[in-house]
Amino acid sequence: MSEARAGQSASPGKTRSRWAASRAGSVFTVPASLSAFGAPPRLVTATVLQQSSQRRATRALAALGGFWGLAAVAVFLPVVHFVLVPSFLAAGAITAGLRLREDRRLLSVRGACPRCGVEQEFLAGQRFRREQTLACPRCHDRLTLTADPAVEEMS
Repeated sequence: MSEARAGQSASPGKTRSRWAASRAGSVFTVPASLSAFGAPPRLVTATVLQQSSQRRATRALAALGGFWGLAAVAVFLPVVHFVLVPSFLAAGAITAGLRLREDRRLLSVRGACPRCGVEQEFLAGQRFRREQTLACPRCHDRLTLTADPAVEEMS
């Protein structure tokens, strides 16, 4: 399949199609600081995905379908279906609601841990907020990520 037919950009370094990029939203970096109790804060860079409404709806429907599929399977389990089916139905609705509200998602944080000092990438995947907690994969310390206040104005 040719690049033109696939709708992919001809510029080097671009691997996603323009259509897929517009569906997912835009990715941008945010200056932030990472701090740990008893250690001076370090400057880091957070990568954030601004999700389109179509992407949020797709993620919400996927969560809803997954949990409701589990509820359909749990119907056939004797006795425990009295607990599992309502639990999966409620979990699907709650997860779908949370994903619909998730306009910005934190993809990763790049910088040095204030405790152990190792330059690394901290993986995330949760809703992006101005202040949130992360864990260092190396020293397992609880870290606080604080984004630049100007980020709130970007939404």
